[in-house]
Amino acid sequence: MPPAPAARQEAWWQAGAAALLAALLAAAAASPALAASPVAAIEQRPGFWHYAIGPTAGGVMEVVWSAAPLQAGEAVQAFMLQRFASAAMPGPGQAGWDSSLESMGSGTAVPDGTLSCNVSVGQGSYYRVVAALMGGTTFLATTPAKAVNPAGFKLVSARPCSAYTCAASLRQAIEQAASGDMVVVLPGTYSGPQNINLTLSSNITLTGIEGAGLPTIDCGGSGRAMTIASGATLKGLHFLNGSVGQDSGGCILISGGSPTIDSCQFEGCRADLGGAINVAALRSTTTVVGSRFAGCSARRGGGLRVATGAAITVSGCTFEGNAADDAVGVGGAMVFDGSAPSSIRDTNMTGGRTGFTGGGIGTEGAAMITLQRVSIRDNYSSSHAGGILLFGSNMTALDCEVLNNTAASFGGGILAQYAVYSATRTRHNGNKAFYGAGALKLYSAAGYLQDCEVVGNYAPYGAGIEAAQIEQSSVPTPTIVNISNTLIEGNVVVDRGAGIFVESAQAVALTNVTITGNVAGAQGGGMYCNTGAQADGQPAQLAAVRMLNNSASLGGGFFAYTNCSMSLANCSLQHNSASQHGAGLAVSEGASVSLTDCALVENGLPSCAAAASPQAGGGIYIGLPAFNPNPSCGDRSAAAAAAVVRVSRGTLKGNLASDSGGGAHVAAGRLEMTGVALAGNQAGADGTASGVGGGIALSERCSAAGCEAVFARLLNVNLTANSAGLAGGAIFFNGTNPASRLELNSSIVASNAASAQLLGMGGGLFLGHPNFSLAATAAYGNSAFLGGGLFLATDLSAVGPALANARLMGNRAAGMGHAAFWLRSKSPSAYFVCQGGCLDASQAGSLATEALAMELVSALPEPLPVQTNRPFPGFAVRLLDFYQNTVVIENGTAVVSLGSGAVGSLSGTGSEESVRLGVANFTDVMLRGTINQMYQLHISYQRLPSPVATSLPAVTSPPPLNLSALVTQCPLGSQPNSEGNDCTECSAGTYNLDGAECLPCPRGAACRGGSDISSLADFWRTSAASATFHPCKVRGVCEATNATGDAACRAGQQGPLCDICWQGYFKFAGSCRECAGGGQAIAMLVVTLVLLLLLTIGLFARNWDFGHGPGIMSKLKILLSHFQMLALFRDYDVVWPGATKAVLSWSELANIGFMMMAPECFFGDYNFYMLYIFQMVLPFACVGLCVVAYYGAELALTWKDPGGTRRAAGTAADGVIGWLEGLKIRCWKNAFWFVTLLYPRCAMTALQLFGWQTLESGTYLKADYSIMVKLPNGRLVGTFVGFLVPGTLLLLLFAVLIPGFWFITVWRHRHQLEDPLVLAKYGFLYSSYSPRLPYWETTEMLRKFAIAFIPVFVPAQVGGSLQAAVAQAVLLLYIMLTLVLRPFAAPLDNWLQVASLTVLWLLLLTAGVIKWAQLSPGGDKALAGLQLAMSSGVGFALGCAVVWSGVCLLRQCLLRRAAKRRAQRSSFGSSTGTGVGSGHSAASDAAAILAHSRLGSAAVLAAADMGVDQFDELPLRLLSKRGSLLNLAAAAPERELSFRPQSAGPGLGLGPAAPPPPLVGLQRDSTAATGMYFSASSSFKRDSTAATGTYLSASSSFKRGSTISLRGGGTSTDAGEIRVGRQSWYNAPAGQPSAGDGTAGPAAVDSQPADGSAAGSEGAPLLTALPSSEPLLWRPNPLVRSSSGDSWRSGGHDLEAQHEQLPELRSSPTQQHLGQLDVAASVADEPQSPTSPGSSSLAAPVQMPSLGDPGQTDQPHSCGTLPEADLLADTATQPPGPSSLAIPGAIPDPPALSAEGMHRRRTFTGDHD
Repeated sequence: MPPAPAARQEAWWQAGAAALLAALLAAAAASPALAASPVAAIEQRPGFWHYAIGPTAGGVMEVVWSAAPLQAGEAVQAFMLQRFASAAMPGPGQAGWDSSLESMGSGTAVPDGTLSCNVSVGQGSYYRVVAALMGGTTFLATTPAKAVNPAGFKLVSARPCSAYTCAASLRQAIEQAASGDMVVVLPGTYSGPQNINLTLSSNITLTGIEGAGLPTIDCGGSGRAMTIASGATLKGLHFLNGSVGQDSGGCILISGGSPTIDSCQFEGCRADLGGAINVAALRSTTTVVGSRFAGCSARRGGGLRVATGAAITVSGCTFEGNAADDAVGVGGAMVFDGSAPSSIRDTNMTGGRTGFTGGGIGTEGAAMITLQRVSIRDNYSSSHAGGILLFGSNMTALDCEVLNNTAASFGGGILAQYAVYSATRTRHNGNKAFYGAGALKLYSAAGYLQDCEVVGNYAPYGAGIEAAQIEQSSVPTPTIVNISNTLIEGNVVVDRGAGIFVESAQAVALTNVTITGNVAGAQGGGMYCNTGAQADGQPAQLAAVRMLNNSASLGGGFFAYTNCSMSLANCSLQHNSASQHGAGLAVSEGASVSLTDCALVENGLPSCAAAASPQAGGGIYIGLPAFNPNPSCGDRSAAAAAAVVRVSRGTLKGNLASDSGGGAHVAAGRLEMTGVALAGNQAGADGTASGVGGGIALSERCSAAGCEAVFARLLNVNLTANSAGLAGGAIFFNGTNPASRLELNSSIVASNAASAQLLGMGGGLFLGHPNFSLAATAAYGNSAFLGGGLFLATDLSAVGPALANARLMGNRAAGMGHAAFWLRSKSPSAYFVCQGGCLDASQAGSLATEALAMELVSALPEPLPVQTNRPFPGFAVRLLDFYQNTVVIENGTAVVSLGSGAVGSLSGTGSEESVRLGVANFTDVMLRGTINQMYQLHISYQRLPSPVATSLPAVTSPPPLNLSALVTQCPLGSQPNSEGNDCTECSAGTYNLDGAECLPCPRGAACRGGSDISSLADFWRTSAASATFHPCKVRGVCEATNATGDAACRAGQQGPLCDICWQGYFKFAGSCRECAGGGQAIAMLVVTLVLLLLLTIGLFARNWDFGHGPGIMSKLKILLSHFQMLALFRDYDVVWPGATKAVLSWSELANIGFMMMAPECFFGDYNFYMLYIFQMVLPFACVGLCVVAYYGAELALTWKDPGGTRRAAGTAADGVIGWLEGLKIRCWKNAFWFVTLLYPRCAMTALQLFGWQTLESGTYLKADYSIMVKLPNGRLVGTFVGFLVPGTLLLLLFAVLIPGFWFITVWRHRHQLEDPLVLAKYGFLYSSYSPRLPYWETTEMLRKFAIAFIPVFVPAQVGGSLQAAVAQAVLLLYIMLTLVLRPFAAPLDNWLQVASLTVLWLLLLTAGVIKWAQLSPGGDKALAGLQLAMSSGVGFALGCAVVWSGVCLLRQCLLRRAAKRRAQRSSFGSSTGTGVGSGHSAASDAAAILAHSRLGSAAVLAAADMGVDQFDELPLRLLSKRGSLLNLAAAAPERELSFRPQSAGPGLGLGPAAPPPPLVGLQRDSTAATGMYFSASSSFKRDSTAATGTYLSASSSFKRGSTISLRGGGTSTDAGEIRVGRQSWYNAPAGQPSAGDGTAGPAAVDSQPADGSAAGSEGAPLLTALPSSEPLLWRPNPLVRSSSGDSWRSGGHDLEAQHEQLPELRSSPTQQHLGQLDVAASVADEPQSPTSPGSSSLAAPVQMPSLGDPGQTDQPHSCGTLPEADLLADTATQPPGPSSLAIPGAIPDPPALSAEGMHRRRTFTGDHD
């Protein structure tokens, strides 16, 4: 090329590069993306290549590159050339990146699609082309490479050359090249005549430059590329599509020389011989390195062929997918045809195919071929040798692998025939052959494997290695198998020899080989042997071979076929399995195997290949029949020799067989053992009734021709811990062939077993053949069901000497024959004799036989009672042996038959029963016969064949048994039919328990038909034989069930009616609750004891001022009585709801009952007797306590006050003396109080001793069903008799004596009831009641006794309904008596009593609807809520009444204390001065006392003898609280009582000029009295009482039920209209007539007679005025009630008069105390005559009559009591009788405020509200 253009080109190049670089840098600076990422990406993509040629003569270099492989959206901005000193070129952002680049612009395109550019030769040895993509952040680069210097080379280019000289074709370049020259072939494809069919005859080198790929010589199917006849070298060339038809060498033919082919590729080449290369030069040694052969094909050698005499060295090559022709092709990858020694190293041959043989390599007559690190895998042959064919050739493989090759016929991996194959550290894995020999087939060939693997191959047989000798071969090549240190694993065959299959061989030696996990469908999972003795006459040798986990149908570990002669030394056969026989070793007829120092361990265990243990021979099976493939040729097995197995110094341990021979099984042939241990072997591994010969089984194999002989000679053998399911734990020997024999010498048979559960026989030995010898053998510790040591099933007449030296000691039989069991049927002429002391004399039942007789197991009644067409009562028949023991070996049938002539029939099924364990159990025998008819039955026995030997002759059955049967009544739940020969079951709703007649279902039961009768819920019966269902006392404790007795009770309950608690439980609300962990029992005990303790302390500690008469005590009595009645209801047989029952139980607290202490939890042996004793003793103890306290107080008084001077003051004495006197009185009162309180529960307990209930099992105490009163025969129980006499006396005590004593006590003191001492002692009995009915307490006690009497002596009927009805009648009677008689002194108390009785009555009434309430969901809860609401409501009302009375008491106490302090101050003032001047402070005190009334205190206020003449500070307005009692009276007649209001004015006296009196307002139930008058507009609320001495101002209002008394003697100056409410009292004095309309005004009134009787004239006044000089006489006037029932008033029309004459009283002063305020009172000591007419009187009946009783004058006065101590003061001088306050003198006397008028005046000392 001229210099000038070159210089210009270089200048242009430099200028363009500078401009391009500047543009790229500017673009990078302006590009946000590039600026953000200073290091741009550079990558090499496939298909982007270049090459450079230079420098040329002109000093330039041509760079050729391909178009850039772009992705979607990419575009090339410019191409640049990068130069660098090494191939590690810098990238973008790295040092040297900018300086190494120069621009090439966009290059010059040429027609072949490449680009080129001539550049100057610069610095740097390596070049690459960089393509800058648009955007400046991505660069593509080619692979760095050096430039090709054209100097000294011949260049060949498929494109025009611009900067250098090049040849246009290969032929031109080759022709121009001399020997030694290098021809450089530039990238491109070379085809056509100038580029193929070349000849290399000189030693030149053709080297290709790689572009997009290697330079390609495309033959186009028109010939080969070249023929080499020299030592030429080819490098980096791609040969394509060569084809020469029937010629050889499709791409290259080597006809001479020793060429080298390096890094070339051959594709699609085709020839007859050597598809790619055919090395045909004789004595040529061709070298092929790093080349690839793909898709080439030929008839022989699809990739490469080495001809005869030629040699080749192949290294680092790859053969992929080459093929040899179908049907005839040999060597898919390469073939060696008689070649010289060759070698192949580091080469892979994959995917080869051949139509005939050698899918990878085929050799025929080749010399030694050496393979090193060669992989032959995934090749296929349509016939033989999928991987390698060695035919008459030798091959050595080192560190190679033959993997996953397949042959359609033989030799999936390697087929060696007449060849020698030697492999070291080579893997033969995963190969397949569909006919035989999966990995390696040695066919008259020798195979040497050392340290190799043969794993996972497959073939129908010989999957691992197959060795066979070609018979009648012209080539005398022996078959040799020599394997050492090799693993043969996981090979699978469908037929034989999965690991190794040796059909025939001249020498077999396996040393230290592991054969494991191989599976054969037929024989020999580990190894199959059929080869005879070796050339030296010795058997095949296996030394230190391990056969593990192999599996087959026969011979899982090793199978020795007919011709096999094999010796195993120090070998191990372990965990092998077989589905049929011989899991460890199976030996066929004719074979001979010896084992020395070998171990057969745990063979026969199920595996994934064999799901079950082998049938026979878990360790060894001997005597498989020889295979005869062609029966027409005769039975070859008949001529076969007997199989022989010899075992020396070995171990058979833990082997399993499902049927026989856990250790070894001999079916035909000979077994010899010397010094062998058989331990833990098992036969019958599947657990079925099979398995014989746990250690060894000798069982003849039989056919139509007869049975084969078996022989075993066992010397110094130790059989230990072997087991069999059926027979022969150690040895089983049975057969009929006379030649069979067992010799057991100097051996031990110990701890072996035949399964007792499976009725095993012969724990040590089972001998069913007479030809045996037991010499110097001991059998001990063996066990079986029959014959623990020995079972003999043979004729004993000829075996006597054979047993002479045997010892049978310490064996056990679960069934019979500890030492031996023998069959009498087998030895009818001789019996078992063991000589020389061979038996254990201390062991009973050592010998036994089969059944010889029959008898009943248990004696049956004669005749046997049966029911027609119903199963007989069960009975059993047993079979007896020679020694009269029950036989358990027999298998047969026992049959019951009916005697001839009998009219009846037996069932066909139940009359036949199998005999098991020597016993036949008959449970379903049924006779259809006439009731009351006798029948004769016969029981016979029919023997079945023996389970041990079915060929045993039949034995005569025992004679039959006779049995008589009598047909009796029908079974329970059925009745006879009309013919009397069958029974009909009772239908639903009926039942019977005697078999006679079906009856209707009883109450409380559910009858489902037949005898199925069960209890309904809350019903109980004694036993299943009982048809009486008793209602349970408590709901929920008796369950609906078929069970009876305790089983029918819920947890915690037991006994009759489930009414007894378990130990550790206590009864509450009728149900049992657990003591442990429950706080309720402790709470009940604590509450009861605390209440009792507090009550006792409170009653004895001091005198509680509750007063006498109606008030808090009467209400307390009603409250206690109410809850005591509720507690008594608990013992009724009424079925209460659960919540109601619980409340009734807690109400027992009111009775101070022992049951509330949960005694079951604290007294382990608690029963009713303990309760009875406690409850009966308790009243006596309380009374005794009072007696002791009384006399203790008396003793203390004698000690403290010997002279009695201080005691004379009584309770008023100071200090301890007064307290002790009071204690004595309290003891009297408390004794009555205690007995009255305890009476209800004690009476109930006394009655309960006589409350019995008779059940089927006896008569029980209803209060405690654990106590039996009478035995079922009617006799009284002794313990109960001991309680009967005292119980009767105690019952009399509570029923008669105590109520009578109460009555007599009151009656004796009927005239002294007002006596303070009588009141203190006995007032508790009568003070709450009306004076007309002082004995009512006795009536109350009788009511309680009646309520307690009812649940004991009144029958319960349905749910206690009769008891409830009687109790309702009693309560209704008392309700009526209370309404009519009004026994309580206070009307409110009568109403409270009526309310309590009514609620009790309603409770019993609602108890009758419990069964209806249960019909609806929640009905019983609603009923319980109603019952609790009623009982708690009236209890609340009673409680409120008690609380209110208590509040009043408290307020009274406070008032007394205040009054006492003021009175003390007043007394101090009186002692220092008298008269009006000194009365000012007293008036202030009185005003203060009156002020208390405004605060609603309960004080009695009286202004009498206060030592004052006037009150200066009385309030003008006096307002009382409800229930107050006011008495404003003058002190004495000589004193003038005046009121001086705080406002100015003259004193208020008796004169006509008086200032307005105080305004009084009385609240409900209040009483007020004044010596003067009430002012106008005074208000008197309902049920108030007002009495005034002079005037009643007009405009006063009296509410309903008020009482108004106007004292006569004056005229009201301001009388006006008086408003009187309905049902009020109105007493008008003379001259104050009563208007019929309820108003009073001035009118003329006729006077009355002195006796108070009515004048007779209509409208006459009814009040007689008494003279003012006479003592005051309160005379209630007879009052009448209007017909309309509206008001009580005097006079009027249509009124009926009723009279009550009261005695006249004379007053005498005495001193009483109101706190510390002295009040002058008078006590009327004797009756007086009626006063004369004209006397002034103030009549004020204090109480309105209530409920239509005008004669009743008792009024409860609230807050108006005097202390009891004041009452008892000076009792010696106080005469008995009523008392009143009387103030004689000229001034009007105050009215006496009493609860009962003149009849009984106890207002100031009585009880109050």
